[in-house]
Amino acid sequence: MKSLDFIFIGSPKNKAFKELEEEYHKRIKRYMSSQITTLKDSTEKNTAVKNKKETASILDKIQPADFLVLCDEKGKGFDSKTLANKINSWRQDYQRIVFVIGGAYGFSEDIYKRANLKLKFSDFTLPHELARTVLLEQVYRSFTILGGEKYHH
Repeated sequence: MKSLDFIFIGSPKNKAFKELEEEYHKRIKRYMSSQITTLKDSTEKNTAVKNKKETASILDKIQPADFLVLCDEKGKGFDSKTLANKINSWRQDYQRIVFVIGGAYGFSEDIYKRANLKLKFSDFTLPHELARTVLLEQVYRSFTILGGEKYHH
């Protein structure tokens, strides 16, 4: 079965963000199998070591055949319709699409080498909880665009 999954480092602290995350994820699952995997953020003080540990925990959850999208400030930005078309293409070509939002200090080089795409949300720096919600909302919006539904308009 095809799947569109999410891997996040750390859990939302704010209840409102957690509820929005759950709501958008529930909506996504109407269109495609999906799961959210939340990994613990490393307690390591050294940021390079922290990134390496968090990256290793993410890579443990990725299969060689997965299409891996890193949400990263160094990535490429798309408008909503373009993202919808990309998701549509990926789901035809891959069994599993995985979106990843890393820890507070980003990713180590290992995962950049593995990524199929680096996706940037904005030129703004977003708090983690908000970035997660934006990602889930935009993926949901993508499915409504593909379905010709009113949500996007």
